[in-house]
Amino acid sequence: MIAARRAHPPTTQNLKRALLQTLQACGVMGTNGGGTVSDFKGRHFEGEIVLWAVRWYCRYGVSYRDLEEMMGERGVSVDHSTIYRWVQKYAPEIERRLRWQ
Repeated sequence: MIAARRAHPPTTQNLKRALLQTLQACGVMGTNGGGTVSDFKGRHFEGEIVLWAVRWYCRYGVSYRDLEEMMGERGVSVDHSTIYRWVQKYAPEIERRLRWQ
């Protein structure tokens, strides 16, 4: 007996892939010869750090200062105003891409 496929909510891996594709399409991130995502061009932080900060802010609604503290607990020293700028720059495009898919 073949089970019918059910629609599942997006997995973390699918969400991460969509976010990375969004940033690549925006020209913010490129890929190196191996096909992996390189660091943000001209940015101090790697793309994954920015993605996680924006995702946590949008998904869980934590304050920028709380998010600054959470990132610090994970060894990433970033100011809350920097996280604010990331959210302002990347969240609208990420949301647009996720709704489109």
